[in-house]
Amino acid sequence: MEEQMGVPVEDPNFDQAFRSWEADNPRTMFVADDDGALVGVGGRLLDAAIEFSQDIQAARMVLSPSDESQNFYARHGFVPAEELLVRSFEYKK
Repeated sequence: MEEQMGVPVEDPNFDQAFRSWEADNPRTMFVADDDGALVGVGGRLLDAAIEFSQDIQAARMVLSPSDESQNFYARHGFVPAEELLVRSFEYKK
């Protein structure tokens, strides 16, 4: 009842239950736009980030995509950068 009213509810099992659900379900999510077509949530979020970056006249957007996500970003106009120098760090977990 409290949750339906927008009041935070303490649930000590939430983290474990969510992690279990997340492991069992693919992370691809879609929403239907006004005409009923399925549109990916990630695409909409990325489009909003691109628009914001253009609004503030950012020089560039830089990503560190996974191998699996490179095609997604390419569909949104991202290309490999050759002018950047990068030093990566690896940390023990």
